[in-house]
Amino acid sequence: DFSPDDLKTSNVVLLGSSRSNPWVQFFAGSMNFGFQHDNAAKFGSIINNHPMPGEQKVYATVPISSMVDSYGVIAFLPNLAGTGNVLILAGAGMHATESAGEIVTRDKLWADVVRVLGLKSSDSLPYFEVLLKTRVMGATMQRPQIIAWRRHPAH
Repeated sequence: DFSPDDLKTSNVVLLGSSRSNPWVQFFAGSMNFGFQHDNAAKFGSIINNHPMPGEQKVYATVPISSMVDSYGVIAFLPNLAGTGNVLILAGAGMHATESAGEIVTRDKLWADVVRVLGLKSSDSLPYFEVLLKTRVMGATMQRPQIIAWRRHPAH
């Protein structure tokens, strides 16, 4: 049982992009990395709304022979009322969403997030977004790579 009020009053974890989970759309305006789906080509992409030097504007799912490169996002943001937190784990495809979940639940992978955000062990977790790339061959995923990130100002 879930309602829009939960996005204002609770800490929430949302799985999937706005295409598979409409609740994610409530946070799209405050996210740098957005989701787009090309129905004709049948693949998803991540849109980088404000690319930094060396970053791409679009990170598209790309089939490479028997492999697929896909992209996902981990976003830790304030809830709609600023009274709690929202963790969004989403991908341009199922494997990238799964990779986002792997990163936040495995210490060795989470250490990469801590490193790119420049956190020390005594620091509290800031609001952030991380863009990740995952390469899939059959049912096997390679270790996800963090390719871009943003720290959000505290509220």
